[in-house]
Amino acid sequence: MIRLFVALPCYRVVEGRTAMSLCGLMRHLGAAEMDNQLEVVAVSMQSDTLMARCRHELVLQAQEREATHMLWLDADMVYPPETPWMLLRHEEPVVAANCITRNPPYHPCSIGMDGEYQWTEEGQKGLSPVQHVGLAVALTEMSVFEPMSKPYFQQPWSEEEDYWIGEDVFFMRQVRKSGTRIYVDHELSEKVQHLGEVPCDWNLARSIRGQVTVENAKADEPRIQIVSG
Repeated sequence: MIRLFVALPCYRVVEGRTAMSLCGLMRHLGAAEMDNQLEVVAVSMQSDTLMARCRHELVLQAQEREATHMLWLDADMVYPPETPWMLLRHEEPVVAANCITRNPPYHPCSIGMDGEYQWTEEGQKGLSPVQHVGLAVALTEMSVFEPMSKPYFQQPWSEEEDYWIGEDVFFMRQVRKSGTRIYVDHELSEKVQHLGEVPCDWNLARSIRGQVTVENAKADEPRIQIVSG
């Protein structure tokens, strides 16, 4: 039987619409438990200013509870109640929604096998393999952690990219090194929103698609500067 650990990493607060999404999702999971389709071993929220440590602690909790799968749900996402089933149906070790960044320039949180952004076309269904994808709405089998050494998540500096690597990108690279493939689910991707200044979804991203590439998105990404005096 599937033993599902629902992981809720957050910096400080959970968005209101995210909380409503979680309520609907848990209602569906409760019905599935009644039908003996799966067991929810825990629903855990971990709050930390360091997201790598936050995700790492959630993995340790899932391992302690002998979960078979982790459902990752970030605190600023909107998703449908059927999200677990849409991801579980593929029976893949790592599969995620192809979410959009919450700040401009709006673009996919995934890189395709060609090194460019992996776009979800209108009406597209099925899976696409990717080099990496964010863990905002994602499912991982616990077996993917077995060949890895700790830390599972880290935010190291990349000399090649001249910037820090996100903790989920670091994790995905470790996954690929072990020989596991990573996928995005396009049908689910159309149903999620990333809550920023505006709800960021695929309708928004596709409207500016011609203006966004991997190179110019990195150049335009906001930098925080503190100037004294």
